[in-house]
Amino acid sequence: MLQYCKSPNSKCFLLTYLALVVFLLVLWRSGTEAIVSDQREIPSDLSAYLVSPPTEIASLFLDKKQVLTSELFTNKWTFVYFAHHQCLPSCSQTLKLLSSLRESFSSNNIQFIIIELDPDKGPSPDKLALFLEAQDLDLMPITASVEVTRQLASQFKELFLITNYADGRYQIEQQHQLFIVDPKGRVYARFPQPYTLSIIQKAFVSMRLFYAQTE
Repeated sequence: MLQYCKSPNSKCFLLTYLALVVFLLVLWRSGTEAIVSDQREIPSDLSAYLVSPPTEIASLFLDKKQVLTSELFTNKWTFVYFAHHQCLPSCSQTLKLLSSLRESFSSNNIQFIIIELDPDKGPSPDKLALFLEAQDLDLMPITASVEVTRQLASQFKELFLITNYADGRYQIEQQHQLFIVDPKGRVYARFPQPYTLSIIQKAFVSMRLFYAQTE
């Protein structure tokens, strides 16, 4: 016969409580692993770059009443880089690399996006667009509020720090990672520095082949 543990101070009650906690932890862990597990067998040459599993990008509102959703990325491969209008010279290498990639992979289904890390400072709301134009870079600028920018950086896992000084000056430090979003609107790959044009070109070709085989 099943006996009920009537007293909270009894040994029976304690053992039942511990068993329930263990059961719930196992259930939660198994559910979490089912959500985040990646069933793909990632090739060795891509293991350092592919995000496993790919990260969904949540819908966010941009400053000009636009919504940044997966529709911006749907049916396109997208190179994404976080920068700001005063990033030179630290961003020079990556911006030139993106320009070269654009020439290498000239296609309607590949786009190149720069996300502004410094939306509240500067003389113009279009300062990033003006900066890219001045550098003769045909890259798409994305500017959002500080809150949305931080959410975006968090989703991509791009760390940055803004240090304000007493005299009004400020400094932005960032990781300068280069990201690739797949045609399903997911953060698919991440390239930390140092990287070169040849490394990314080779990896991107392999990546698209792997994507075609697994998606």
